[in-house]
Amino acid sequence: MDAQNIIEVRDLAMRFGGIQALANVNFSIQKDSISGLIGPNGAGKTTVFNCVTGFYRPSGGTIELRTDGAIREVGRLLKTPLRGGTHMVAQAGIARTFQNIRLFRDMTVLENLLVAQHRLLNRNVLAGIVRSKAFRSAEREAVERARKWLDIVGLTNSASRMAGELPYGHQRRLEIARAMCTGPRLICLDEPAAGLNPRETKELAVLIRQLRDQHAVTVLLIEHDMGLVMDICEEIVVLSYGKVIECGNPQKIMNSQVVIDAYLGSPAASTELEAA
Repeated sequence: MDAQNIIEVRDLAMRFGGIQALANVNFSIQKDSISGLIGPNGAGKTTVFNCVTGFYRPSGGTIELRTDGAIREVGRLLKTPLRGGTHMVAQAGIARTFQNIRLFRDMTVLENLLVAQHRLLNRNVLAGIVRSKAFRSAEREAVERARKWLDIVGLTNSASRMAGELPYGHQRRLEIARAMCTGPRLICLDEPAAGLNPRETKELAVLIRQLRDQHAVTVLLIEHDMGLVMDICEEIVVLSYGKVIECGNPQKIMNSQVVIDAYLGSPAASTELEAA
């Protein structure tokens, strides 16, 4: 693995019964980059995300994560005796958002961010019951961290509102803040611009750059908004029918006939990429 890569996917395969969703998927993500994963509907993008973030256990291949000087294989984290599971992947430094927003709608905005930090709090049950000094300190830090991220995403004034009451664009920002409260090294954003208007999409682009530039997090996103992808991504991986058909910078992807044919469906559609 290149020392500058935070994630490297090798020969990734995923089957659902007799359906081969992914086959021999290979790509790497450079540390401190903003990278995109694109492709037509059904190409396998979300399946890749679910494998990288530990929601699926791949049928084959490996996904290596390099953070804090350690190399971890995501599949092995899921198999860790007694402790294996998605939370182990999050603990290793990967967080994600979802295409369909998954907030706790009947909890406040602030409470949503506190729940996200449960693994960072003291797990000793007795410490929680007697509210030990260490437990109270951890609680204060969690609240401070939550308020910090509410400020960054512009939701400080909504801290006491129910999450389900927020405008849709604000819910998207809250979901990103919730993921960032876990202290990730890699954040995977699944269709973050879905449902946003042009102004909100521009604000989202600023926020994503801010995550990378000011908070030392690598960003990998799935997105259908080609204008956003071409604007903020340094590297793009293109999937079609569960396979990688092209990797490269936006200019390379925009001019790739393979991408134009497979992703947009017709040579004439290349105009859409150029306009983005």
